[in-house]
Amino acid sequence: MRIGLSKINADTYTNGHGLGNRELWALGAYFLLYFGGVAFNVTFLPIFLKARGLSLSEMAVLWALAATAGGITQARIGHWSDSIGSRKSIAAAGIVLLSASYLFYDLAHTFWQFVPLYLWSGLCLLIGFTLPQAIISDWTSASRRTAHGFSITRIWGTVGFIVALVMVTAWPGIAGGVRFLYWVAGLYAASAVPLLLVREGPIKRTDHSLLRGAARVLRSDRSWVFLICFVAFRLTETGMLNYTGLYLKGLGADARVIASAYWICAVAEVPIVLTIGRISDRIGRKLPLMIAFAVWPARLYAYSLISAPTSIFYIQLLHGFTFGIVLICSVAYMSDVAPDDLRGTAQGLLNTGNAVAMALGPLLTGFLGDAIGLAAAFRVMAGMMVIGFVALAVLVREPVSVL
Repeated sequence: MRIGLSKINADTYTNGHGLGNRELWALGAYFLLYFGGVAFNVTFLPIFLKARGLSLSEMAVLWALAATAGGITQARIGHWSDSIGSRKSIAAAGIVLLSASYLFYDLAHTFWQFVPLYLWSGLCLLIGFTLPQAIISDWTSASRRTAHGFSITRIWGTVGFIVALVMVTAWPGIAGGVRFLYWVAGLYAASAVPLLLVREGPIKRTDHSLLRGAARVLRSDRSWVFLICFVAFRLTETGMLNYTGLYLKGLGADARVIASAYWICAVAEVPIVLTIGRISDRIGRKLPLMIAFAVWPARLYAYSLISAPTSIFYIQLLHGFTFGIVLICSVAYMSDVAPDDLRGTAQGLLNTGNAVAMALGPLLTGFLGDAIGLAAAFRVMAGMMVIGFVALAVLVREPVSVL
């Protein structure tokens, strides 16, 4: 259901975040369930694959294949939604298909049997990021409240992540063996329901081709420079995220400690995500991003120094100042630079960059981990991000719309 601009003015412009009341709660419920599934996925899938006899390099190739499949589709999916003037039905269908893929993982036992499953999951996974982000952009762009609108809905994803991991910490048996796969599939499928309750915001249909539309977005405020910096951050962040569980397991951690490392990380994200949206809408995107890019290499280097698995708990407290800031400000940045008829395309390009990072990050970390060990791999990535900080500080422009 698409609603008129007069209704949006009455329903959103006085509430401080630019979203309709139904959208606020429906998108919050969507993120809660979706990222509950993500929590089970990122925590236990690498351990599951290791138990099936896959090496770090083989896991890295699988992650790369999934991300490549997703990257190929994201800009096209976003542009398609711009062209037809609708987003939620495409998003819900993609998420249901994603859920179904996890019902078949237990049938695979070799690397080659996992390949088609990872391609299937990869084609669908990032649709759950791109189109909800575009929906929020549709509702909030006119009032320039995208960061705040995204932060107060996406925070429920963090809550879902925390709740799932606290459950695992308290009752480790619920995710034992292959049971985590059914949690992943069930939570992903359930998340499609509230998404269908969201009303479509004002979408100006585009008549540009995908290539022309993407070129317009990339030229706007030189956003291609920002996307390169974003890919560098996400490349190192996904590399770290995918192997944190195995890194801790190598230090002697059990499932409870591994789950705790993830949920402490998520808890530390909450206050930053709740506040950075409103702050960024007032002061701009670049300064918060520079803070995140300055803290991130120090955090990566600190990972390489720990000898006891529980030492990572202190490092995880920095998560909000790195991932939390980049999460909110990157979506808002691409919303700021997007022409009105290309908001879906802009978020699709952001998640194409995300997919490139998801492909190369685990691949790089996996091969480095096999060659020199994960601790040394984290040091290499810390050095890369020092360069990334300099590039962001010198080359990235503040979007004109927030100046």
